[in-house]
Amino acid sequence: MLSRSTASPLHPPTHVGHGLEFSLKGMIVEGLALAAVQDVDGKDFFPMSFFTENAQVTSGVNTHVFDIVARMIRDDNLKVENVQVLREYKQAVDEHVPRIRDHITRWTIDVTKDGDIERKVEELIWLTSALYAIGGFNEVKGFTGEFFLTHPVASSPFPPSLIKSLTPGSQALLLRAYLVMVLTWWVARGRPVLNIKSFMASTSTRLPDPTSEGSGSSIFPKEHPNPFFPIIQSSISHTNDHLPKIQRSFAHFSTVYGNRPAGYHKGIELEGAELFDGSLFVQEALMTANYMGEVDTWSLTGFF
Repeated sequence: MLSRSTASPLHPPTHVGHGLEFSLKGMIVEGLALAAVQDVDGKDFFPMSFFTENAQVTSGVNTHVFDIVARMIRDDNLKVENVQVLREYKQAVDEHVPRIRDHITRWTIDVTKDGDIERKVEELIWLTSALYAIGGFNEVKGFTGEFFLTHPVASSPFPPSLIKSLTPGSQALLLRAYLVMVLTWWVARGRPVLNIKSFMASTSTRLPDPTSEGSGSSIFPKEHPNPFFPIIQSSISHTNDHLPKIQRSFAHFSTVYGNRPAGYHKGIELEGAELFDGSLFVQEALMTANYMGEVDTWSLTGFF
């Protein structure tokens, strides 16, 4: 059931988590139904050893999820070569999931330490946001909104709702399974480079002032007290229903983690991680709004 619940592209946990968060029983049933009929991603995606090894309490030196990503970036064995169009995910599963799982076993979760589960959930939120936004950013070409990398972002608000009724061991197991799925999608989409320094230097949190028709004067005040108001407003009326899902996620993340200062992620192996601050969520929401306003659809080509 764990394999089905976290299977591609993370629809079951999104629906169940949404239902739990807002007490929508029908949505919970829909998510469980999706899981029940979902094909597993591979016969050995989560072997029995995964359940015994990853439900154990992990202690000692903390290993951040960005440490895991840094090591995977350096791992040349994780390249997806001779890509089969629209079968990239299955190819990544068949060729690389055992190695991805091996990297993830080094991600530390200590369920006996007060607040560690909450910290690990936060790590996952920063991770999914970075893979989507910074993975999609190119200093020359600009930003590309990759469709399949929107799904980890849209699903990442919901682990707190999913794990609150689980035992500590099951909480750790679900978070690790979720991480396996997220990083498998990242590998499947070409393991896009994370140039954090370039991204943070080139992007803005300033919302352009729209002008009223026929006048040239702004229809909004020059300073927006909450930049997410117009972002959410424009996403609701968009024809692509994945846009309000991801923008809602960014708005939530900004509310919870928007006050994180630069240096919050210092001492981490991923180059440039110390430059991250809470403005990341506004930056990627603005880039997404601009991108979908221009091209009106997500990219399906990956980063190969």
